[in-house]
Amino acid sequence: MLCRTSKPDFVKPSLNSDQEEIHIYGEAREENIEWRFLAQVRILAAINEAHSSLRVVDYDIFEFSNRTKPLTLINRDHRLSHIRIEIRYVNQFYEKLPNFTEESRSGDILLNFSDGKPSLKVHSSLMALYSPNMAKNLEKFQTSEFLHSGKQAEIDMTECDREDFVEVLYQIYSQARPLWADFRRLSRGAVAYQILPVMERIIKHLIEFDMPIIQKIKEAIKLGVEDAIGELAFTAEKLGIWSYLIGTGFDPKAEFGDDIYHRLICPALIQAKRTPHFARYRFPYKLPYSLENPTEMEMPFMVPLKVSGKTFFVNKGILQLYNDSEMATGNNGERYFRINVELSKYLESKDLTIQQVIEAMLNYMNPQNHRIRIEFVRPVIMIANEHKMFKLVKEMEQFLVDEPPMTSELLLDQLVFAQRYNLKNVIGQTLLRIEVNFVNIAYNLIETEIFKKHISKDLQNKIMDRIVSGWGQSSWRLADCIPTKKLRRFIEGDCGGPTSNHDADLVTFNEINSHYAFGEPHAAKAEQE
Repeated sequence: MLCRTSKPDFVKPSLNSDQEEIHIYGEAREENIEWRFLAQVRILAAINEAHSSLRVVDYDIFEFSNRTKPLTLINRDHRLSHIRIEIRYVNQFYEKLPNFTEESRSGDILLNFSDGKPSLKVHSSLMALYSPNMAKNLEKFQTSEFLHSGKQAEIDMTECDREDFVEVLYQIYSQARPLWADFRRLSRGAVAYQILPVMERIIKHLIEFDMPIIQKIKEAIKLGVEDAIGELAFTAEKLGIWSYLIGTGFDPKAEFGDDIYHRLICPALIQAKRTPHFARYRFPYKLPYSLENPTEMEMPFMVPLKVSGKTFFVNKGILQLYNDSEMATGNNGERYFRINVELSKYLESKDLTIQQVIEAMLNYMNPQNHRIRIEFVRPVIMIANEHKMFKLVKEMEQFLVDEPPMTSELLLDQLVFAQRYNLKNVIGQTLLRIEVNFVNIAYNLIETEIFKKHISKDLQNKIMDRIVSGWGQSSWRLADCIPTKKLRRFIEGDCGGPTSNHDADLVTFNEINSHYAFGEPHAAKAEQE
């Protein structure tokens, strides 16, 4: 039976197993969804024979997503009559991948493929930012003559299949799609049109992947990622691997082909031999991303953004990606953000200027950056919420999730802000912290007038519940924010936990889980002097 709730939730017995198993997993109700949930999970069981009540036999922090394996519960006790699974969500992420064929979708250029299917609608400025090669072909669509002609901009995509380039577009338009979701298709599309920021991520993934270096070179050859081939060969020489392989009779021409060996591998090996040990093979590609002095090639794809007398030049596709529909437009096409009273008061209280905040926000939007100083996060959320840039709000929220409030004043301030802007993950993470690590801070919180007047009754009740009955108070594992990787668990009448899948005689101290070996740390009595 598949149990469903309002979230992608989940209990399903295994049908093909010698043992009784319950598989706990999630399913999205729509296609092309990237989702994940971090949750506290408690497993309770009861033995009917003894007329016992349900009791907790196992617990931990688990991550459920469309890319994780199910949590598997193995019933080792035939006397069990009831099993109950309790779940409290801590962090939730849900994003529908864009559909580039929707008629209502924003975009100014059509990508045509030879498969007869509908064209893909995308933003030409965003394509130009990611690919200098495509920028040369797209520049003609940004002239005044073409823009006033009323014609539809479109280009024929002949260098790769539709599915290959859709994977590339997912990487451009969404941070949710893992690089490895369809790595070969992604690589083919990125290489075909030289989508350089995506190619840099592909190269990094290939180099860092846990695989013998020769196999990685072969994989890079199959994918056509030439910079990765050279860098891997360079690394092999620096680490002494290449010389060792040659000494064993390894034939690089036979393994890699004559062309690849002479054109890419030999130059990389010579460079490695001639340079100091700490030298690098190459420096990663960096996007030309200047807010004040864009290059001549960039200018056709830029829009001026006026902020308190200062002009920033922003890629039009970047603003469209985050939603520029609520921004004001001047007579000459320049764009403006609305600055409301609440934001003005906040900036004044923090001694920040709107120029500083907007510049920090625009630099964060750089596809190769995605970093921002914490003092700018809240004002960016305020601006993004005002202009319905909900993608940006979600991304900024994660910075607040990772920033623990160290005093009761900061904790209260964070809760008020999260409640005001509906930041559910900030609230969920804060409630988890309150259970154990910040419980003393929370004691001071509930006595304040701000708590009583500005925190909703529902949230007040949740906070009080976590202070007095939080699951994390019985186990530090339930107060952690790092999910366990031990997904096969056993259940018995009075205990449960992760199953062992290796020889206990070969266990080292490094492998021992101290919680299961020695119990909870707070249960150990400290000796008095």
